[in-house]
Amino acid sequence: MRLPSWHRFPDRFTIVFGAVALLLLVLELINGRFWLNDFRVYYDSARSLLHGDPLYGVAHGLDSGIFKYAPVMAMLYVPLALLPYGVAATIQYLLITAAFIGASILADRLIRTHLLRGRAGSYAPLFLTVLVMVVHLHRELHLGNINVMLLCLLLWALERLVSGKRTVAGALIGLAIIAKPHFTILLPLLLVRREWKATLAAIAVPVIGVALPALFLGLQGNWELHRAWLGEMARHNASLIYTGGDNYTAVNTVYSFLHRTLLKHFLGGPTALEAMCILGVIAAGSGAFVLRNIMRGNPNGIVIEYLM
Repeated sequence: MRLPSWHRFPDRFTIVFGAVALLLLVLELINGRFWLNDFRVYYDSARSLLHGDPLYGVAHGLDSGIFKYAPVMAMLYVPLALLPYGVAATIQYLLITAAFIGASILADRLIRTHLLRGRAGSYAPLFLTVLVMVVHLHRELHLGNINVMLLCLLLWALERLVSGKRTVAGALIGLAIIAKPHFTILLPLLLVRREWKATLAAIAVPVIGVALPALFLGLQGNWELHRAWLGEMARHNASLIYTGGDNYTAVNTVYSFLHRTLLKHFLGGPTALEAMCILGVIAAGSGAFVLRNIMRGNPNGIVIEYLM
């Protein structure tokens, strides 16, 4: 692993953004705002798993801190849960910073190489990306969420896919699916594009992730834990269709937008099934777009489709 150099592209971006992120970390510590409340959920969930306490249906940290991820995600955070919270939170913060730098560089390289005919690298798009996303990025750093890390993971998967490393690409997509099953929307793309190795790996990794806790909890314990997770997921999916507040503040997801503007007139109240059906329609529409690109023989179609 080489150290960043000011005179080598894109290392100047890494140095500048890394310095800004470290400055923000210091300011958060000075102001007593280094909370990372979303990370607290992962941290406390891992500790609950270690101590045999309930993982689902209880608040971890804030009252709204409900763990809604697969049990294996709590297992992944066990190493950090063994550390004092301040140390673990700092590591999470640095991981998010590194993930944003990596995601920005990967996206820039993919777009330049496959969509802009190999255009030479420039710092302007990278720093403009930071300016456009600065508010959302600060929120991610302040909360300690995993969204930026998942973005980096998925862009890395795309980079591996177009490089011919299909099994690795599928495994990376599978890891993202473990964290957020809604990323199964990428499976139709892989199937229609006949990326069989990537598809198998993307399915195999979540299957392994589901089975892995059984090594420590036994089959019955693993089944009970996953049943509780599915119940939590169902409640979370229904909550994606937010109907409280006025018409402006309620439209906060694609699910709630479609529900409030159209589907409520036919389906009544929001349900978890409605959210999954909306996701299915989006996947079908994406599949139709992929087929259109295949019929037109677009050589860079998979990059456009994946990024969409």
